[in-house]
Amino acid sequence: QQFSEQRPLASQTIFQLDRADGHENDAISQSQLVNALDFALEPFQDSLNANDVFAGLGTGILLVHVWAEGHIIVLWDGSSRVDLNILTYDESVDHKSKFADPFMDKIGDMKLLLQDEMPRGTGRV
Repeated sequence: QQFSEQRPLASQTIFQLDRADGHENDAISQSQLVNALDFALEPFQDSLNANDVFAGLGTGILLVHVWAEGHIIVLWDGSSRVDLNILTYDESVDHKSKFADPFMDKIGDMKLLLQDEMPRGTGRV
């Protein structure tokens, strides 16, 4: 019965990224993050509704992009750690190949520490 009451509405993935081995001391800049996110979102530029950059909250930044098909949030600790929080309403979208890989490729020398995929919906999804 629980299964029949579930209604999946979206898919969310959290990625934790860090500098690749041997590049731990390579600096990441705010402009690198903005450019990498713009690059990863290039296929969706026509449908972007809003984007914000929140800086001055310590040493890192928070980037938020919202579009009709979902959102992506980038959190940078000001050092080497970057978290991506991606939600799309189309559950078939591969968040890693569509967003995380292009993002990491654009910055360069990044490695994936964690990938946590979660369905979102109602009825205990």
